Amino acid sequence: MMKLDWRYNLLYAAILGMEGCWLYALMVMLNHVNGGRLSVLWLLLLYPIAFGFNRLLQKLKLPRPKITARAISWLAWAVAMLLSVKVHLYGGAALTDTTWLLAVPQAIAHLLETFRPELLLLIATAVLWWLGRRLAYQRVSFAAAASEFQFGLVMLLIVFFVNAQLNLNVNSIPVALAFFLFALSGMSIGHATEGGGWLSGLYRGHWSGLLLASIGAVIVFGLIISVLVTPDLLQVLLNALKWAVGIVWGAFVKLMLWLASLIPEPKPVPLPASPPMPGGN
Repeated sequence: MMKLDWRYNLLYAAILGMEGCWLYALMVMLNHVNGGRLSVLWLLLLYPIAFGFNRLLQKLKLPRPKITARAISWLAWAVAMLLSVKVHLYGGAALTDTTWLLAVPQAIAHLLETFRPELLLLIATAVLWWLGRRLAYQRVSFAAAASEFQFGLVMLLIVFFVNAQLNLNVNSIPVALAFFLFALSGMSIGHATEGGGWLSGLYRGHWSGLLLASIGAVIVFGLIISVLVTPDLLQVLLNALKWAVGIVWGAFVKLMLWLASLIPEPKPVPLPASPPMPGGN
């Protein structure tokens, strides 16, 4: 049982890492757009804190566990959100100063005029806390790790594409490399916990070596890609993709016009002669 527990702990850590990578990339992009006033790494720490806090709530014997645990959890989020506002935006203000306590309500009141960093903190902390709470109550498995990999990969591609379109100077290679490292480790451990991987098969004594070799291969390929793939090369590839799409679309339009020219034009149908109008007396 102890062996099984540490495997699940590693799987939780791998999923935390995968989600943390795309969350970091997304928050860095939003922070750049919103003025860059937030410390993304410190803010991201709220995610594992939420996971650990909600795991602890599961082990406590609370009256009406589901309702009480949910209420305590979201009350803790409200405190963490306010402290995040204090630390990131009002570091010089005293704890007794009500300015940082009223910052979020004031930002909501002026939402139609401007999107303040307080609103970004409100949304970001809520998402981080919800994801940490969801993972704390989730039964991790190989399928869960694979689903997190697929969703995280889509999110990273969207974020990287938006970064390129907005010309944001963000180095995405380390985040992508870390994401694939966590994904490879998580799916390997998840597969092993179900009795189909290295931890339970014929090569159980060599699973760690194989895993490290695979991770090393990902690191090497990642370093090679980081050297070869430059912003200029990405721009060339994007221009080539746009050119190819333009060629395909032009050919499609010409094909549609040619097919339309093959359809014979309808012959005009002679109208029946109108009866003579009766003459007036």
